[in-house]
Amino acid sequence: MNCSNCGANVEGKFCTECGTLSELNLDAQPFGQMITPPAPKGMRRGVKLLLTIGLILGILGTSALSVVQNAAAAEFGVAAAEAEKKVTKAIGDVSSYESLVSSYRSSKTSCYINPWCSATSYSYWSRLVDAGEMLATMAKEDVAKWTSKKRGAIKAKQGAESSRNLLIGTSVVEALGLGALLVLTRRKKA
Repeated sequence: MNCSNCGANVEGKFCTECGTLSELNLDAQPFGQMITPPAPKGMRRGVKLLLTIGLILGILGTSALSVVQNAAAAEFGVAAAEAEKKVTKAIGDVSSYESLVSSYRSSKTSCYINPWCSATSYSYWSRLVDAGEMLATMAKEDVAKWTSKKRGAIKAKQGAESSRNLLIGTSVVEALGLGALLVLTRRKKA
């Protein structure tokens, strides 16, 4: 016997495709008794369509987010490279200032030993030593500051790359799910 709703072959009380009560069983039901049809086989078209649209939107969304994370990783990479340049410059400055301080100390010591060197000259060399030490200290602080910024940029870059890779993996899984859904839909039609 065929279903009056969808035309599928009916073997029991209900159509296995759409869940409609078969015509033979309509008269055989006692009055007032509730009949609960079983869930129809497979997914309904509306559910399949919503699932397909959801998967497509998910793929597009995660793909867009992975592009954003890739751009962020590139920006953090540039920031890390800039910080590395500044660290290198600050290390060079420390070396230069320490060399100057060493030279000034030598001249200050020579002035102290020399009886013909005036107090003004000695004071001059002392101020140069102090200034050089201050510049060297400032350069060391710059090294620490830029090293810290470089580490932060590298960590941020690694985080953005991890997020990007996770999003790409999610997109692949969603695409595989969509492909499986399409294959299952086509098999049922055949």
